[in-house]
Amino acid sequence: MEKSEVSAKLQNIEKIIEQTMQSWKTPGVAVAVVHKEGLVYCSGFGYRDKAEQLPVDTETVFAIGSSTKPFITTVLAMLVNEGKMKWDTPIKQYVPDFRMHDEAATKQLTFRDIACHRSGMPSHQFMFVEANMTAGEWILCLPDLEPNLPFRYAFQYSNLMFAQAGYLIERITGTPWEEWVRELIAKPIGMAQSNFSVAETTAGSNYAKPYAVAENDILEIPFTKDQPGSARAMNASIADMAAWVSFQLHKGAVQAAAVAFVSGL
Repeated sequence: MEKSEVSAKLQNIEKIIEQTMQSWKTPGVAVAVVHKEGLVYCSGFGYRDKAEQLPVDTETVFAIGSSTKPFITTVLAMLVNEGKMKWDTPIKQYVPDFRMHDEAATKQLTFRDIACHRSGMPSHQFMFVEANMTAGEWILCLPDLEPNLPFRYAFQYSNLMFAQAGYLIERITGTPWEEWVRELIAKPIGMAQSNFSVAETTAGSNYAKPYAVAENDILEIPFTKDQPGSARAMNASIADMAAWVSFQLHKGAVQAAAVAFVSGL
């Protein structure tokens, strides 16, 4: 399908978006459509600040939640490609004091296990309710947190384990995971608005405030605390995310520019 054909099929997209916003009681969204030949649609809708009637545009920063996770697996793949670590080498070989509740997982857990959500650990979401600890402190809790499935028994989504991936990257390479994402991905592909904290987001002027639906009304709520680890900590604009999708569709077209940072380890 050619780019012109894709564009023709998007004639009603704005009507659909506006209807969906009304149905979901959403104050503001940003939408992009990326075709293999490039960006074919990108726009903001509604308000990033409902009280002040400030509109969403293509550079409005949103929390991207668990869409952070693919950035971490991409960084891991780049580091593996450079020979800095291996998908299937037990983490304990890199970090000798690494421990989990399960002895088999302690000895055998790999980055592939974390990326594939097969550690046997649930998300342990209570850890995220009041995020008062660092990822380094969280990892010390792993021996006391019981799995609810056997190690490598099945896919089971685990925010907790994915939050450890970034911390472990830093332990092994000496470089924070945020810096890897910034230097290997964000800068080379032009993710100009992306960041890793509420403080960085709110230091700018173009960001979406958080809202919740209560009794058929849309209410502004406080920002949550920054999430430790690499499970869901990033913030970005739709322009950033369109660049990210294009990067993936083109199979890492700018990877050569990013590898220089890896080689400097």
